Amino acid sequence: MPRPLVIGNGKIMVTFDENLEMRDFFYPFVGQWNHLQGNRNRLGVWVEGKFSWTAEVGWERQLDYQEDSLITKVEATHSELKVKLLINDAVHRRDNIYLKKIVVQNLVKKEREIRLFLGQDFSVDETEVGDTVFYDAFSRALCHYKRNRYFMINGYSTRGRFQQFATGIKGFGQAEGTWRDAEDGVLSGNAIAQGSVDSVIGFNLILPPLGEETVYYWICVGRNIQEARALNRFVLEQTPEELIWRTAAMHRGFLEACFVCSSNCGAGLKEAFGEILKVYKRSLLILKAHFDVRGAVIASPDSDIMATNRDHYCYLWPRDGAFAAYALIKAGYGRIARPFFGFCANALTDKGYLLHKYNPDGTAGSSWHPWVSEGVIQLPIQEDETALVVWALWEYYLKERDLEFMLGYYDDLVRPAADFLASYVDEDLHLPLESYDLWEERRGIFTFTSATVYAGLKAAGNFAQLFGEPELAAKYFQRAAQIKEGLLTHLYDSQKKRFLRGLRFDRVKRAF
Repeated sequence: MPRPLVIGNGKIMVTFDENLEMRDFFYPFVGQWNHLQGNRNRLGVWVEGKFSWTAEVGWERQLDYQEDSLITKVEATHSELKVKLLINDAVHRRDNIYLKKIVVQNLVKKEREIRLFLGQDFSVDETEVGDTVFYDAFSRALCHYKRNRYFMINGYSTRGRFQQFATGIKGFGQAEGTWRDAEDGVLSGNAIAQGSVDSVIGFNLILPPLGEETVYYWICVGRNIQEARALNRFVLEQTPEELIWRTAAMHRGFLEACFVCSSNCGAGLKEAFGEILKVYKRSLLILKAHFDVRGAVIASPDSDIMATNRDHYCYLWPRDGAFAAYALIKAGYGRIARPFFGFCANALTDKGYLLHKYNPDGTAGSSWHPWVSEGVIQLPIQEDETALVVWALWEYYLKERDLEFMLGYYDDLVRPAADFLASYVDEDLHLPLESYDLWEERRGIFTFTSATVYAGLKAAGNFAQLFGEPELAAKYFQRAAQIKEGLLTHLYDSQKKRFLRGLRFDRVKRAF
């Protein structure tokens, strides 16, 4: 599920493939909805009657990020066209704005006209049915919309706003898409299209010998045309260059909060672990980009799997979320993980367990775990997903000592989840009842799951003590001790001196 570049701000997430093409655009949740669905938002260049999209043969591409930020740093050179593109992409630090800076370099010693084309292939709300794209003469911009989703596209160079545009039908009837209109270097200027639609804007640039020109491009997203226009005016007033710079500054400020990343960290440490620190900081920024501000942390934004599976990985698995939250907590960014616990508290069932996975908006995600098997009713859960959330919450408290934050979640999350963990037990084995393993493949009683239940119950006992309920704490600690005993008795092979994967129930023999 590779996407070499991903950027976001907790409300918008944008990804790019190895050909510099935008492939995923999520709004208003990180991971939901994907208004591109893997469609290719193309970038192309026309020079002296020749045209090439960056995905075609002939381009040498280098994809990276700017140091200490989630601003992309991309180079693309076409040896035949003698053109080089230097590209930076960003999502605004706060607002629903995607920003792009393209420096176009003329690599020959003569003046040339170079035309730059950017395509938009939205499928708003994950379907192309009922989309509209039109030229908004009041904003001098293109706008794709459907219902309460508006995507306003604009851009300028030193020669002013984009000089060309076209809208049209894509992937329907005989129409491949409006992007084909760009390949002769001249766009039709068609001002509106409806149904399955795409669009292109073009910049006519005059570059001096060995000179360069800068193009700025942006997409503003709103719930209505007024919001999109207001954001567009904001970009024009503040300038894209300034907004990109401020976003990069915020990324650097974010990293300063971590001592090993900060300017206060000793020069010797930075010199000794330079590459490690570089990867560490990059990982923090990318991990943060996967966290929605309302609490979900998705597994992956890549949509390529849609071609073979008709589903994706834009879900929160509570287990994965707990480990991601724990990583941020250990790194000193527990405040970013806080909404995750609120998400889980809201998602918890009335019986105290969490389901298989969730959409970023908090609704239950798709699942392949049945509620009945061979005529027997069962819970379609992975019990570790409930236990690990309680464990991660206690780890947050140990790091942050945020007692007021914990108070609400003790009653809404910890107690109901711990009561479930303490009751969902095989009293003969002193082990958790059957659930699915962490790989979501087998149903049984597993060492990993049992260990997480032990950790979750210990954490719940610690919370009960903290909030003055010693009897409840004793109940959770006792059950944790029994789980540990069951682990060592039934899931440890003393001859091989290792733990077993787990126990599976034989329904014929009626035994594990």
